[in-house]
Amino acid sequence: MSSQAVLRGVVALGAIAGVAHAQEIKQHTESMTPRSVRTSPADMSWFQPAGPLSLQELDLDAAPPAAHKEALHGRVDDPSRGLPNCSDGSGLNVNAEWGTLGPGVKILTSSTVGYGPGVCGYSYFGSPIGFVETGGEIIYHFRVDRNLVARVDNYEGIFVGTDQDHYLLNGTFTFYSNDINAWGLNSGLVADDCIGFVDEDGPMLTYYGAQAVLHPGVDYYFIVDSYNNENGPFDIDFVLTPAPCSDGSGLNVDFASGVLSAGAYAAISSTVGYGSGICGYSYFGTPFQYLETGAEIIYSFQVDERMTAAIDNYEGIFVGTDQDHYLLNGTYTFSSGDIFGLGIGSGTVADDCVGFVDEDGPFLDAFHNPTVLEPGITYYLVVDSFNGQNGPFDIDLDLFRAPCNVADMGYPAGVLDFSDVFAFLVAFGNQYSTADLATPFGVFDFSDVFAFLVAFGGGCL
Repeated sequence: MSSQAVLRGVVALGAIAGVAHAQEIKQHTESMTPRSVRTSPADMSWFQPAGPLSLQELDLDAAPPAAHKEALHGRVDDPSRGLPNCSDGSGLNVNAEWGTLGPGVKILTSSTVGYGPGVCGYSYFGSPIGFVETGGEIIYHFRVDRNLVARVDNYEGIFVGTDQDHYLLNGTFTFYSNDINAWGLNSGLVADDCIGFVDEDGPMLTYYGAQAVLHPGVDYYFIVDSYNNENGPFDIDFVLTPAPCSDGSGLNVDFASGVLSAGAYAAISSTVGYGSGICGYSYFGTPFQYLETGAEIIYSFQVDERMTAAIDNYEGIFVGTDQDHYLLNGTYTFSSGDIFGLGIGSGTVADDCVGFVDEDGPFLDAFHNPTVLEPGITYYLVVDSFNGQNGPFDIDLDLFRAPCNVADMGYPAGVLDFSDVFAFLVAFGNQYSTADLATPFGVFDFSDVFAFLVAFGGGCL
C-alpha cells in the first residue's frame, strides 16, 4: 500500500470479531532480579552495563528483507514451509502484564511452542519492519515511569538455537495484507504500530535506525516472535536503561560575540535544527534546576569590566517555546549515566555553570547570588530548549556594571552618590531584603543603617 491513509483504511478482514485466543497462556519464568553472573549485586533490581552499548548495524530499509535474512542466517524463506495465511486471525493478544517499569532487567526464559501466530508482519505507518514471522509469538504489555531505551540480550548466543525476532509496539492497530512485505509469499495480519526491532541481540531500533525511546503514559508491547515457524525455547533479557538526552557532540559555540560593554544585546533565533550537545548543567558537581532534552544555541563573549547579567524575554513569561538560559565560564563537560540522579536520562553535563535564569530575570549562581562576570574570562550564554520544545526565541542579554559593595544600590553602578542613599532609604522603608545588611537578619534597625554608612564611607575601590 502506498500511504498511511490507505493502510489505515484497510478493513482488518483477518481479525474475526469475538474469536477468543485459542492458546493457553503458558507458564514462563520472569524476574526483575539480575542473573547472578551479572556485574550488579544480587539484591539490586537494576544494573549498569559493563561496557558501552554496541549498536547493531541493521538496515531496516533493505530491499528485499529476505536478502538481509539470508545474509544473517545463510538461508532464505522457504515457501513450502510458509503458511498460505501466516496468522491465525486472532491479532495481538497480551500474554503477560508487567505493569509500570523503571530501569532494570526482565529475565525471560520461555518458549513459543503452543502459542499461535496472531500476527505475522510488523510495520510503522505501512513501512515494513523486520521479517515475515510465521511462527507463534508471546506478547508482554508494560508502561515506563521515565524516558527509557530498550535492548535484548540473548543468552542462547547469536544465531544459536531457535530463531526468534523481537519487536516493540506502542499500540495494537492491525490490518490485513494479502502480500506481507511484498514478498509474494504470505498473507495475514500486520501490526502497524511497531516502533522498535532487533533480530537476535542488541538495541531496539526504529524504522529509521535510531534507538527507540519509551515515554511515560504510553502502552508498550514487547513481542518475541518465531521466525519461519521455528517455535521453541528462548533465554533472553529485556533491558531498560535511561534514554540518552544529548547527542554526544558536547559544547559547541555557535556565535562568538567578542568583548561586550554594559548594555542590551539582542538574540533572536530558533533552536530548531540545532543539536542537543548538553542536557545537564552543574557547578563543580552542584546541579542546577533543569534537565534539558532539547537543542541549544551557544554564544561566547567577554566583558570589559565587572558586570552582572540578566535575560529580558520579549516573548513574555511562559509564552511560546520554553527555553532556559545558562551562563558558563568554561567548557568542561562530563558524561553521566543518570543526570542528577533523577532517573530521567543519560548524557553530557556542562560543569562550569555560573548562572541560570528560567524565563526572564537576573542570572543567579548555584548559591542564589547574582552572577558577577569578570574581564578577561570567556563566558558562554546557552539558550537551551526544555523538554525537547525546540522553537524560536526573542531575548536580550542585559549587562550591567556590577555594584562595588553593598551600599552601591543606585544607578549608575560603580559610583557611590545620592542615588545609592535614596535607594537604601526606599528599600529600608519597605523592608526589602537588599536593605537587611546586618544582624539580626530579618529585623530592620539601626545596625542596617550603620552597615550601609560604613560601606558608603569606604567608597568604591
